[in-house]
Amino acid sequence: MSLSGALTAALSGLHASTAAAQIISSNISNSQTDGYTKKSVQLSAVVTGTNGGGVEITGYSRTTDTVLSATLNAATTTSSYYSTQNSYMSQVQAILDSTSNPPALSDDLSAFQAAWTEFAASPSDETIEKTVISAGQKLANTINNIAEQTATLKSSVEDGFLTSIAELN
Repeated sequence: MSLSGALTAALSGLHASTAAAQIISSNISNSQTDGYTKKSVQLSAVVTGTNGGGVEITGYSRTTDTVLSATLNAATTTSSYYSTQNSYMSQVQAILDSTSNPPALSDDLSAFQAAWTEFAASPSDETIEKTVISAGQKLANTINNIAEQTATLKSSVEDGFLTSIAELN
């Protein structure tokens, strides 16, 4: 092996070692960084004639843990599912006004029932009859409002599904 061949081989080895040291340094400094994956240098021998030739960098690779990645994907999917479900349930809760005491639907239904009970005791009283009609109209308005908001929510859910399917495709 000639002196220039030996120097060329040594120089290529130094370049490869320098690249590997930089990758190792990056791996160490980013070891606690979320989402960072360990990288490595891929080397191969260079052969030129009978005198050898040294080493060259043929690429870089990332090391990933497939089980950990699958677990992360499953957890992310589950989290997204529950987040979406919570969002829709919160909207249903708002539609039904279930956080107020008493909820509007329950209150209107109780008032309607009480008006009928009072009307049953005095069926000839026109004032009580008007109270029954008024309570019935208020209950019907509440039910119609809930039905409209529920239909809007249903449409929103369906649009969200269609958008998600389009993004996946």
